[in-house]
Amino acid sequence: MQVVELGETVYLHFAVNDTDGSAADGSSPAVAVRRCGDSASADPVLTPTPVLLSASAYPNGCYEVAVEATEENGFAAGETYAVFATVSVDDEDPVGLIGEFAVVAEGASYTSVTNIANVVNQTLTEYHGAGSWVSSVAGGGANTVTLTMRDENNDPVPGVRLAVRNSSETTLVAVAITDEDGRAELQLDDGTYKVRYGPAYAAGGPEGRGLGGGYWFDGNPYLLTVSGATEATFSCQAISTADAGLTYGKLKAMVHQAIIRTWPELARLIPMTFIEEWVNAGYHELDLKLKWSRTKVQLETKASTANYAIPTTVREVEEVVWYDDDAPTVPVPLAPLSLRQWLAKMAEANDPGRPTHYMQHGSVLYLYPAPEDDGEVIEVWGVMEPSNLVGDEEMPGFPANLHILIVDLAVAYAAEHVGELALAQSLRRHIEATVHAERMETTTVRNSVERLRHDGI
Repeated sequence: MQVVELGETVYLHFAVNDTDGSAADGSSPAVAVRRCGDSASADPVLTPTPVLLSASAYPNGCYEVAVEATEENGFAAGETYAVFATVSVDDEDPVGLIGEFAVVAEGASYTSVTNIANVVNQTLTEYHGAGSWVSSVAGGGANTVTLTMRDENNDPVPGVRLAVRNSSETTLVAVAITDEDGRAELQLDDGTYKVRYGPAYAAGGPEGRGLGGGYWFDGNPYLLTVSGATEATFSCQAISTADAGLTYGKLKAMVHQAIIRTWPELARLIPMTFIEEWVNAGYHELDLKLKWSRTKVQLETKASTANYAIPTTVREVEEVVWYDDDAPTVPVPLAPLSLRQWLAKMAEANDPGRPTHYMQHGSVLYLYPAPEDDGEVIEVWGVMEPSNLVGDEEMPGFPANLHILIVDLAVAYAAEHVGELALAQSLRRHIEATVHAERMETTTVRNSVERLRHDGI
């Protein structure tokens, strides 16, 4: 958190989706500054105007807002403030936290232990309620609240992190971990809260990936109403990512939950269309890494013609065979050439003949030498681009135990989007290691014939 003297100006920067960075692009975001702890309906202290930064010098859609923390503008020493941005996205007006700062008296020492302690204490009080720093992690409120999580068999769900926020999910109130009975005890004031189960992502690797140790918290966020001493029991679904697999609907929901838990201040600014794109991009990337979706394309030769179009869905040619009219049932494998080797052979001789080699260049397959006859068959075997997942009940085609990596890849895309490059790199290292281990197994059978992995088609 920034600490500024009364009278100074605080500069904050944020990015807005769905913009091309031009001044005429859509409506500008609205910015409001409120005291930490004020409700969303309270009048803001200040509503400064954000400035769209030049797209030639900054990423598209970047804004700068200057907050003049003066007494004339309503700011006071010893207070902490939160800055929120609102922007219209798909006919909605989501609100996102873009920064916080504390104001101290003019001339106050930033290094003063007392001053720093006061700022930290005030911040903890605003976020967690009154009480000691130790108890504030459990809420610090007036009422004892007991939360219990059980699965569909009514068995307790132990060892799962939960986070309690205010009803608008703009302020973190308490954090706890369920015990062996699936229970967590908190201290909360009367009011309405939202509770999310499952850990967040962190640089260093995925921690639960939204499942929380094999559980699907389909109620996230769970609504909690506290009035005096309160007990509440929530339910979730126990699933196995190794056997059951993940549908498109569940993949999207898991990525959404991961974003909310990892970047709560940004989650409202990320539309569902982005999550759908990231899930499908992760699915395509992982499918290609595994070389799972494969296809066979048949072409018909034309005399003296060397080049043949192949579908753009064929991302990598693995094998090309030619069937001579004289022996139509005997495939003749063709040897691959690099571009340099192809050019060298063409320089030596380019008369039509019996094809012996091929070269893939983009979506065109070149045969060398060009066939002599019409109507001979060329078969192209290769790795193809899978179709996008569209229906919520659709499921990726590769083994179920690897579906969870799509969530990791989608979150890596999200991390890159918000500038968390260390997290994105960490996730990609984890994914590469998992895929490498999977491909090193010559044959892997996991409970069904469909799980057979091999090097052929």
